[in-house]
Order: sequence, then C-alpha cells, then structure tokens
Amino acid sequence: MRKVPTSLLLLFLVLSPHAVRAQSTNASITGRVTDPSKATIAEAKVAAVDLGTNFRYETSTNGAGGRDR
Repeated sequence: MRKVPTSLLLLFLVLSPHAVRAQSTNASITGRVTDPSKATIAEAKVAAVDLGTNFRYETSTNGAGGRDR
C-alpha cells in the first residue's frame, strides 16, 4: 500500500472545512398556477415540502397566478 505524504494529508485536512462552508442552502421555484383551460389562478395556496427533513414552505400566488414576493 502506498503511503500518503504527511504534508499532503495536513493540507487536505486544513482545506476541507472551507469546501463544506462553500455549499449553499438557497433555492428558488418559479412557475404559474393554472386551471385546465390555462387561465391563471390568483391567491392559490402552494406548498413545497423537503421530504428528507419534512420542512414545509407555504405561500400563495399573486393576481397573475405567479409568486413575486
């Protein structure tokens, strides 16, 4: 088995936390809520759920069937 140089291992350990902090938790969802005739639905309630954490975000659409808040 090949040995990893100590300096390379130390460099990896020092830089690892920086890579973890670079991850982002921001996201966005866009779209319009429409009925079967393609007309937009104002004040429709919309929910997004993260199935991994069960975190739920709820909002409602604007007058154009979208969300601009």
